[in-house]
Amino acid sequence: MINTQVQFRRGTNAQNGAFAGASGEITVDTTYNRISVHDGNGTLGGFTGALLNDLNSVSGALQSQIGSSTTISGGVFQSGQFNQYFSLLPSISNSILTLSNSPLYINTGLSAGLWKLPLISTCTGRVYQIKNRGFSLLLSGTNNDYIFSQYPSINFTVNSGDAYQVINDGYYWNIC
Repeated sequence: MINTQVQFRRGTNAQNGAFAGASGEITVDTTYNRISVHDGNGTLGGFTGALLNDLNSVSGALQSQIGSSTTISGGVFQSGQFNQYFSLLPSISNSILTLSNSPLYINTGLSAGLWKLPLISTCTGRVYQIKNRGFSLLLSGTNNDYIFSQYPSINFTVNSGDAYQVINDGYYWNIC
């Protein structure tokens, strides 16, 4: 095991909400045990990531209420003190979706889909929560932007049942 310890800036939820970090900087909310990624543009609190439990609870509730062929964009759910905007999207065979500003995307489709991530250079610090409750889903970088999981690639497969956080650090889309 490596003997190097890495720590990020940390503070309470209130302290994090009043902080605007540098581009790609990560901070830790010690109240709700969440991380935020900052964009360097003065956005207070940065972009806070959801926990896997948040994704599972909201996607399961929405799925049971509206079915697998409905698209919802711009909805809001609340988990504890955490408000999150989301898009619930069915994949349509051979369809391509380019992700936009909604930080939570849930695939509910019964056929394979391709979701393109925006250009890295246009949205440093952006964090997406991806949950696949449908069929296979392929994430793809735009203009050969790399997605980094275990190694850099321009594509990443999100298998049915998987959930990931996708973070733009200014160089790669990082899969967590």
